Amino acid sequence: MHAKWPKFDIPGNHMPYSTFIQRFRSNPLALLAAFSIFGASWVALFAYWLAPDNTPHANRQIPEIALQNPGFKITAFNLMPSNTAANQPGFLEKTLC
Repeated sequence: MHAKWPKFDIPGNHMPYSTFIQRFRSNPLALLAAFSIFGASWVALFAYWLAPDNTPHANRQIPEIALQNPGFKITAFNLMPSNTAANQPGFLEKTLC
């Protein structure tokens, strides 16, 4: 014997989710919360493309210097090549790293 599915007594022969949509759209606080969640998710997913950081080697730290007390002074030389355009990472490397 097969089990029978329950019948929904919704006027107008609507689908079950249509009542949810109608009640959701009539609640302004629920709409505000949904748009806030959607907006925050969108910013979180596309933040790198919204505000890219093109600084090469921005997080490069030398432990011997980084672990010193505040106020420590050192004379350092910049040995980076002058042609940094050739060393720029590509789109895929930027996205994955």
